[in-house]
Amino acid sequence: MFDILAKKLDVVPIIKGIVKEERVQALQKNITVTLQGDCNKKIFVLADANKIRFVFQNLIANAVKYSKLGGKIVIGCKKTAKDVVFYVKDNGIGISAANQKYIFQKFFRAKNAIGVDTNGTGLGLYIAKAIVEGHKGRIWLKSEENSGTTFYISLPR
Repeated sequence: MFDILAKKLDVVPIIKGIVKEERVQALQKNITVTLQGDCNKKIFVLADANKIRFVFQNLIANAVKYSKLGGKIVIGCKKTAKDVVFYVKDNGIGISAANQKYIFQKFFRAKNAIGVDTNGTGLGLYIAKAIVEGHKGRIWLKSEENSGTTFYISLPR
């Protein structure tokens, strides 16, 4: 779907840059954003910088958008022998079990998400999944409605 021009890339500056860009929106909702795990070190993966930036931008912006006032967002990174697992965890509106199987489908938006933001297109997570899979990675989630969502991304090193 996308041409991936992968090269060895430290993704931590990309993640930190996006957190900085989202700071104003987070502060307006009194949301704290924390980096943990290996996210405070250099983390190299084989990636296309612009495309991976889109993935993290989408996940972090969604976490801010769908978090409640005073919420918490945690972005974590964990190196393994073969890959790096990233996660973006919020304590926002969550995604119902019935909607989770559709969340990466083109134009899909959960009903509770539409209530928070009527302008979404339902393309962000669809594109993010295509990009991650184009990098030979994997994206998945764990969520509970009204309790929050954690999106995970695994990328080869």
